[in-house]
Amino acid sequence: MSNARILLALAAVVAGLAVLITLGTWQLARRAEKQALVARIESRMAAPPVPLPAVIGDADAFDYRRVIVTGRFLHDKEMHLLNRVLDGRAGVHVVTPLVRDGATAVLVNRGWAPDDHATTETLPTGSGGERVTVTGIARVPRPPGPFVPANDPAHGLWYALDIGAMAAARSIGPVAPVVVGADAGPGNSAYPRGGQVPAAPQDNHLSYALTWYSLALALAVIVVVARRRASRG
Repeated sequence: MSNARILLALAAVVAGLAVLITLGTWQLARRAEKQALVARIESRMAAPPVPLPAVIGDADAFDYRRVIVTGRFLHDKEMHLLNRVLDGRAGVHVVTPLVRDGATAVLVNRGWAPDDHATTETLPTGSGGERVTVTGIARVPRPPGPFVPANDPAHGLWYALDIGAMAAARSIGPVAPVVVGADAGPGNSAYPRGGQVPAAPQDNHLSYALTWYSLALALAVIVVVARRRASRG
């Protein structure tokens, strides 16, 4: 092999090692960020619930916060988040607007219900429109993943939370920029079944970092073995 080809191969190996090591180091940095995020989320979820303000200026300040809201459910404006699975059963998440005196309305994810129970008539909680107090976790909806179907408000098909679109479609008026995921009730046997707020995001960055570092080590070993064989030949 000519010197030029040897130098070219060496440059490619060095570049590959640099990329793999950089990716591993980047994952470690992301791990530190994720751990801080998870700690903040867990701290908020473990804190005593606070009343949701009448008007929320900074929605992110309430993301994953335990809150209390009081008002009346508008069951005639109820919406269902489709394709929700619980314990292997297909169903929906029941999202119902809650109107509050002197405050913006708030969308409440009352929980999961199977497809054959997902109607107002068969969902007993607060069905009379009386004043209710809901304790739960506030969430700022995130953009759906690439494989989630697009919402179809005209036909009442909702696959992801979109506060603005939902409020407009159901003519709710001003709505808080968070969705409250209701806590599970006593025994949690009735529908809708609360407590469906996603847990804190998982921290997989250490395993990712080890993968990249392992690939870098494997590449280095391959190069050393190849050079030794070449020198013996």
